[in-house]
Amino acid sequence: MLQGFALLDVTPLSLGIEARDCNFMYVVIPRNTRIPTTMKRGITTLYEYQTSIDIAIFEGESSTTLENNFLAEFTINNVPPARKGAPKYDICFDIDADGILSCVSAENKSTGEKQGCTIISTSKIKQEGIESSKRKLERSELSKIKHEGNDTSKIKREATETRKCDMQDNTCDGTELSKENSKM
Repeated sequence: MLQGFALLDVTPLSLGIEARDCNFMYVVIPRNTRIPTTMKRGITTLYEYQTSIDIAIFEGESSTTLENNFLAEFTINNVPPARKGAPKYDICFDIDADGILSCVSAENKSTGEKQGCTIISTSKIKQEGIESSKRKLERSELSKIKHEGNDTSKIKREATETRKCDMQDNTCDGTELSKENSKM
């Protein structure tokens, strides 16, 4: 038996929002956050004199919502008509001690008015779905590293070819180099 250790519950996947058809997930609660927790993210209007804001809620590790799990959607109504970017709202996610996303709300920063929804879905993602999302993230990160490695190799190869070119008879691609340039 271990003494002096505490087992903490965390969120297995990131939770976030997509604002109006951009397919990009803005993370509100990152993966592995201790629960219970409440976190906020600021948003604003995207269009001139917009009177409502549609908020889609997702979970997953991809930066695109197309590869994440859709959870719910709600609309912030009665947005005061103003220039784009003027109305400011805080989107608040609340996860209870059981790991349930119990409430998502939006609060108008200037008036304090709150709107929101309660997530009442009883279905949960199976462990396989969580593991699948984590594997996708790892493959994506490995792909980025390999891609960056290829770019680095290409740069090194081009630099080597340039040095060879500079050293061969003071010419490069049929153009004679001055002696000052060939000393570099």
